[in-house]
Amino acid sequence: MRFAQWIPLAAILLGSVRAAAESDAQTVQVTCTILPRLELSVTPDTGDQIAFGVLEQPAPGEATTRSLKVRLNVFSNLGRPYHITQMIRRPLTNAEGLAIQDDQLRVVTAGSARGQLGAAQPVALVPGVAATLYTSDERGKSDAFSADYILTVTPQTPAGEFGTEIVYTVTSL
Repeated sequence: MRFAQWIPLAAILLGSVRAAAESDAQTVQVTCTILPRLELSVTPDTGDQIAFGVLEQPAPGEATTRSLKVRLNVFSNLGRPYHITQMIRRPLTNAEGLAIQDDQLRVVTAGSARGQLGAAQPVALVPGVAATLYTSDERGKSDAFSADYILTVTPQTPAGEFGTEIVYTVTSL
């Protein structure tokens, strides 16, 4: 065979070698950790506290009512239900130790997109007793709602500057 005949044969052989290219693969694991988070944000319309301000004593047989809204937002990535409770530590009390009756401070909840509200009708705040304001859906999705606090002053309500604290708690179920 002549040299000119070997050139096409060499080209065919080299072409077939390229068609059977070699390869190598590596597998790399991809991981991450998402930290669990269950977080409650409480924002009164009046700033950092529920401040009813100054109320005048009503005339006999009358009552003065003032309402304030508190916005509650909960973030959850736990994937399970949770609920939000509130507990008033003690009655609204003044420096002399006189208290406003429990039934004169009430709460009503509104505005949930997903869960079930716990106080659809006005409910009195009973000191030392946790009351459920909200229960999430089965998946524990994040949500927001409002709690409206209603203070009623009667002629029998003692005078003075009154104060107490409300503790809000979000708990997974």
